[in-house]
Amino acid sequence: MSGITNPERLESRCSGYGISTEQFIAMLYVQDFQCGICRRNITVEGKGQSAIDHCHTSLKVRGVLCGHCNMLLGCVEEVGLDNFTGYLSRSFNVGHKPAKVPGRLPGGQRLTGPSKAKSSSQRARECRARKKAAKLAGVS
Repeated sequence: MSGITNPERLESRCSGYGISTEQFIAMLYVQDFQCGICRRNITVEGKGQSAIDHCHTSLKVRGVLCGHCNMLLGCVEEVGLDNFTGYLSRSFNVGHKPAKVPGRLPGGQRLTGPSKAKSSSQRARECRARKKAAKLAGVS
């Protein structure tokens, strides 16, 4: 194929999905060399390289996507679209303190902040204890 710098690599990539390089190029032409989701321009190889989208269960090829959309679609398939839409529907008003923050979770468990850093004297005691234990074990 003219214009393709590494036809063997492309053939290997396509055969891994059970399609020929001709079928792959035909899919790109049908999609006007654009991602099937976001419509960004995609290429056969190199920067902006296309991804062969396929069902992970049946392995059936669905089309050609850009790398971003292919990765996103894989995440959606893995965790579910409801998780994405649920996240997007929540509003946290970042930068504004909520009117009231409960002190306990629904199960009665207390909310705690991040654990405090150890004091230097506490770290020194732990260090001395480790050295003593290593000396007793015969490890230097």
